[in-house]
Amino acid sequence: MRSNIIAIAGALIISGFMATGCGSSEDRAREDVKDAQENVAEAQNDLNKANAEYEAEIEEYRRTMVDRSEANNRTIDELKANVDKQRKEAREEYRQKVAALEEKNRELKARMSDYKADGKDKWENFKTEFNRDMDNLGQALSDLGKNNVK
Repeated sequence: MRSNIIAIAGALIISGFMATGCGSSEDRAREDVKDAQENVAEAQNDLNKANAEYEAEIEEYRRTMVDRSEANNRTIDELKANVDKQRKEAREEYRQKVAALEEKNRELKARMSDYKADGKDKWENFKTEFNRDMDNLGQALSDLGKNNVK
């Protein structure tokens, strides 16, 4: 009888340890799931914030480039007004140069307005190339204006 009591007590103790062990691993699993959900929510918030900053950067850049394009248009208008100041034999060539620069300015403006956000790397490449093209146009306008003064 004593051995039966000891056997039953041992079985209860072992069952108790197993139940407690299973319960704690379930609790840990629940905590892990909860932590993972919090991490996902935090990551989603970070992603949303990064996307908002990215879109704001693009819009600010667009506004800046529209301003530069408008400044280029004013310079082109000034160059057109100076056509009559050119020597008679150089007027047609001058008009063609001004028209080509005006077309380039329109193309750049259209390229900027048509740009669709397509990832940070592509944006950086686009911005670098666009800045270079815009700087080249500005330099060409400036050079044509300087030649006009001579």
